Amino acid sequence: MLYRVSDILGKNVPIKEALQKVLDHLFDFLRRMDRGAFILLDPDTGEVREIIFRSKKSADKSVDLFCKEVVDEVLSRRKAIAVSDARAEGPEEIADTLRVHNFESVMCVPLVGVSQIVGVIYVDSVQRPFGFQKEDLSLFMDLGHRIAYAVENARLSSELSTSPDLLFC
Repeated sequence: MLYRVSDILGKNVPIKEALQKVLDHLFDFLRRMDRGAFILLDPDTGEVREIIFRSKKSADKSVDLFCKEVVDEVLSRRKAIAVSDARAEGPEEIADTLRVHNFESVMCVPLVGVSQIVGVIYVDSVQRPFGFQKEDLSLFMDLGHRIAYAVENARLSSELSTSPDLLFC
């Protein structure tokens, strides 16, 4: 999985396209996932700039794409959240929200780059509890670092290519 992701991120493709391919691989690798998203932040405002989303159900537009409370908590604490069984564990306010929205398990990992947090990886399972294991969290933490650097590099590259005032000596 890490090799595939590194290969995708190493190619010269737009970051949105690369992240969509990463989601495809995550769905192949973690069949317990029902939905997944990369939520990217605007580097200046910290607001959500872009959501790259995938679901097992193609007509999953009637519900929220992700649990906003989980994402907000990860962004504010800059630490991952993994809840294997929303009915039995998790931070109380998060677990309550997950139960209300019928999430069984959720995992959300910050994308922390060199200089700032660039977004999160969010995955959930609405079909069954124990959708994610400790090994999955370790994998996502590693992926989070790789993807954060790729996002920062893509942004830097974009800024450099659109700024005619930059001179290199």
